[in-house]
Amino acid sequence: MLAAVVAVAAAWSAVVHAGPCWNLTHPECWFSGRALLHGGPSQLGDFHGCVDRLRQQYCLLSLRLGPAVDSREQPSQLWLSIQEAAASRTRFRRDLLERGLCVPAGAAAQQVAEGVQSALSEAASAEGVTASVEAAEGACQTAGVDAFQWDTADVAVGGVAVFLLALLVVATTTEGMLRLKNSTAKSKGLRTLLCFSVISNWRRLAQPPRKHLNLRYVQGARFLTMTIIILGHRIVLLEAAPILNPEFIEKSYGRIDWTTIFNGHLVVNTYFVISGFLLSYLFLQEVASRRKFRVSYIWWACLYRYLRLTPSYAATVALASTLAPHAGRGPLWTRLLGWDRRACRSHWWANMLYVNNYVHADDTCLLHTWYLATDTQLFTVFLVVLAAVWRWPRGAPHLLAACAALSCLVPALAAYFLQLDPTLLSLPETLRRLSYDETFLQSYVPAHMSASPYVAGVIAGYVLHRRESQAPGKRLPKWAVAVCWVVPLTLPMATLVSPYPFYQDDWLDSPAIAAVYQAFFRLTYGVGIALVFFASASGVGWFASSALSWRPFQPLGRLTYSAYLAHYTMQKCKFGLQFHEEYVAESRVVSHWFSDVMEAYLCALVLCLMVELPTSALCNVLLPQGARKEGQEAPSWKGDAINGVKVSNNAVVGSGISLAPSVDLNISATTASASTNGSLTTLSMDGRAPAGKLSTVVNGSPRAPPTTMNGSAAVQSVDSTSASPAEVSELVTTPTSEIYGAAVWRVTAPDAPVTDIEMCHL
Repeated sequence: MLAAVVAVAAAWSAVVHAGPCWNLTHPECWFSGRALLHGGPSQLGDFHGCVDRLRQQYCLLSLRLGPAVDSREQPSQLWLSIQEAAASRTRFRRDLLERGLCVPAGAAAQQVAEGVQSALSEAASAEGVTASVEAAEGACQTAGVDAFQWDTADVAVGGVAVFLLALLVVATTTEGMLRLKNSTAKSKGLRTLLCFSVISNWRRLAQPPRKHLNLRYVQGARFLTMTIIILGHRIVLLEAAPILNPEFIEKSYGRIDWTTIFNGHLVVNTYFVISGFLLSYLFLQEVASRRKFRVSYIWWACLYRYLRLTPSYAATVALASTLAPHAGRGPLWTRLLGWDRRACRSHWWANMLYVNNYVHADDTCLLHTWYLATDTQLFTVFLVVLAAVWRWPRGAPHLLAACAALSCLVPALAAYFLQLDPTLLSLPETLRRLSYDETFLQSYVPAHMSASPYVAGVIAGYVLHRRESQAPGKRLPKWAVAVCWVVPLTLPMATLVSPYPFYQDDWLDSPAIAAVYQAFFRLTYGVGIALVFFASASGVGWFASSALSWRPFQPLGRLTYSAYLAHYTMQKCKFGLQFHEEYVAESRVVSHWFSDVMEAYLCALVLCLMVELPTSALCNVLLPQGARKEGQEAPSWKGDAINGVKVSNNAVVGSGISLAPSVDLNISATTASASTNGSLTTLSMDGRAPAGKLSTVVNGSPRAPPTTMNGSAAVQSVDSTSASPAEVSELVTTPTSEIYGAAVWRVTAPDAPVTDIEMCHL
């Protein structure tokens, strides 16, 4: 009896998409099952009408069609159209269908599938096909019932989130009260609490960009790359979700401009180039300033990186596996959010150990986080390589050349012997089942296949360091400038459009061509991007460097890590809340893309202020000196630029200012400024410096008694009417302070207009 009711309801709901019908027992609602066999690959029906209006049960079922036994010699028209679609790699399969049906509440999913299959048997036979119906776990939803049951893990993560929010409120309120009293945090416990203050973290996020190292263009590159990645992931989810006009996507594979979108996954290699470039350049600058290298640097660097990245990562995994699945409902909600809920609970440890690109890669938690594992593994390997570069400088070019050759040889051999595609092809059926695609698992996510762009970045950083250390200030020759412009303008774009032949139906797979292409396509793209950074650092980036260094890009670039973590789950929620098939057009794709970017960065702002920035601040407060000095990827001040004031040979020379930091410069001190009105020179230190002493020296001899700095601002005025310039020195000598050594500033301020005196943020 139940099967009969289900069959009638299934036949009715097949056309709910075409028009409303609210009475399950009305004869006008009894339609033939033939309607289920025709139409697009996916038809969602009316989820809202079924669940909220009729208060019935909505089921999303899978239909698999095959040829009828008596029609194999003379296939039916329906089966011929199915075969025609299957013959093209750029078309969606028409033998795998999804249908949203409204059935009586209380029916089990398996009973629904059996009832629908019984109702379809006669219609399928008349169409010359066979139909088998399946209902996945969680395929049916009813009103007032959460698709996922709340459990202890959900409550625990919710409790941690509430506690963290309360901690932010307390820390922010505490800092606000301290500011009202013009006081500062003196105890280590209070400074630890203030790591969670939104006031401090917002200031860190929104502070003006420093000219330190002249690497501001990196933040612009991070942000723009993230926007393209968000677009790529929208395309992935779009092709995996129901589409009202799949013909639009199918025809787009014949357009070369859309090839850049389908091949957009290549853009993630920009991050590998950035990582390699910064690691190489900053590592070599750091060890050059110390003139020694210790093995402990590698351990501290890896530890600091792990502590800096993992809390935000863990928070994202926890939310995806607990609270996020309870945030909504829709036809696709259970499928899209249920995957991460199940996989993250089973394999979270692989993510936290950064091995999820090798371990459970076909059932990974948060599919896009393969990049974090790959980048972490490459970071560790190339720390060792760079240590060897520093230890044996004469053999460095040969070692880096060998790394480049090996990074090309390994993908070539893997592609040839594993019979992989030339690259990850964004074909309809590939994207619908991306986690099981062999090219994705064997070529796209492993670290050994993605090393070549990282090597390109490492070599660019190495060459930049050598050039600055051996020929500082020397201009690039004209031919090098031409290369720095021509190659980035041609090579990356050529690489993006190069897979166009692979998408055509007349393309014949060739293991040799696949091996050659796999060997070089990442490297060619990486070389082009690496030259952009090298040109910008060398002062010949011109418009590109200025555009990437645009001030609004600086905070957006700092938010990029949190945006990368949060955006994919956010996009899944948007698709899960989709009640109808998506109509695809360029304008709609662009519109959804911009909304995705805005929403991703809003989510990133919350994650950054609640987890990422507090974690970074805690590392600086709680870790010992070795972790801060060796783990942070920051060089000494020698050769750096600070807000327009140039550093040369350990002395900063600006407009009327000479600032000489010692080797143990206190990075936590915030501001030193000097001003003069022709007769008076004033040195001011921000009150955040630890307790210490401020002494005044004029013409080499003390002129005033020491002034104690005890957490409040200290100001000393010096009479500079003599012909010789006045010198003001600030010396922190308290051995028990948190400064871990002495920090010395020397400011020379001759008679000069006040506008010539610079403000230096340290």
